Amino acid sequence: MICCSFARVAFATFLPLSLFALDSARIDGIQWVHTDFAGAQKDAKSKNKRVFVYFWKDDCKDCVAFFGETLDKGDAVSKLESYICFSAKKELDAGKKLVEKFAIETFPSMLILNPDGTREAMLSGYRTNAAFLAEIDKITSGVGTVSYYRKRSKEKPGDLARKLEYADALAGVGEKQQHDKLVAEIRKADPKGKTLTGAWFLYRDVVAAVEADTDRDLKPMNSFLHRIKHKDIRFEGHCWIAELELGRDEREHALRAFKTAYSNCSKPKLLDFGDQLARVYWKVRKNLRTAEKKFVLKVARAQADLAESLAGGKTVGGARYEGHDYNAFLAGKLDTLSCCYYMAGRRKQAIEVCKRAMELAPKNADFKKRLEQIESGQ
Repeated sequence: MICCSFARVAFATFLPLSLFALDSARIDGIQWVHTDFAGAQKDAKSKNKRVFVYFWKDDCKDCVAFFGETLDKGDAVSKLESYICFSAKKELDAGKKLVEKFAIETFPSMLILNPDGTREAMLSGYRTNAAFLAEIDKITSGVGTVSYYRKRSKEKPGDLARKLEYADALAGVGEKQQHDKLVAEIRKADPKGKTLTGAWFLYRDVVAAVEADTDRDLKPMNSFLHRIKHKDIRFEGHCWIAELELGRDEREHALRAFKTAYSNCSKPKLLDFGDQLARVYWKVRKNLRTAEKKFVLKVARAQADLAESLAGGKTVGGARYEGHDYNAFLAGKLDTLSCCYYMAGRRKQAIEVCKRAMELAPKNADFKKRLEQIESGQ
């Protein structure tokens, strides 16, 4: 994940012509169905195909960018050949009904339905071409879907962690009733939070209580984190505190909380922690304090070093890269490091690291923009 992506350049101010095509017209390889959703489902069932529903709307730059960068390209066309593709434009009657039925709030969004109409996976928001191709590959192969997590849960019905994975997958596709039922079962099985899964729900309860408090009093959260033994929860909890403190401009308190989170950070969590810090502090980069610069750079270095060590499918401290493009993954972590060098006032190192990221992922336009920004001192 790129730490501080800048505005994407839309390919045009108009929407892709292929989405205006007649119902079932084949343009650039994808056969889009635009109006007859019931017919698309019937066709999917008879052919034993999944349905790929693309939710989009007018005046949505991310929709234009995603279509132009990804759905209009050959790789996506070939990967979606095994799907019935339905274009759900919010402003049209057919699209509006589906937006309401599936409670779509983010555009673009992509919903994958099984041949029988049940929900299998949801991808919400813009993603890069590489990210989409990797995700659709996983979904097509049956990994990370609702069915995948349902099967895992049934294999070990007493495993609360697997049950929570299944519940989260259901929530991800908008199946709230089924999700709530599973959550109730988990809470009943571990009301005191002895397992990590049960403890997560206690943590969520404390978060909800603090957010409901007008003053956002952190004493309940600090007390809870002091008692809890699970490091992953202590990590998440102190990150949550830090961002809340930043929101009320308590910079010293925020930095202290982030440092406590880092002391509880596992290797798998570290792979995203550097990106998280960079995103947070990039917003205030023009008036960073010395202690903040040092800490953000320290974590970004550790994250990049860990990413480097995962080459060749290696596992380090439970961390492992399982995607399809390791070079792009590593380039993203180097991009984060480059940003952190820049924030720390070390422009020479920032440029060197950014150029290496560009070598690893030469097609990523964001890295080129980043280099231009760093070199110009923006």
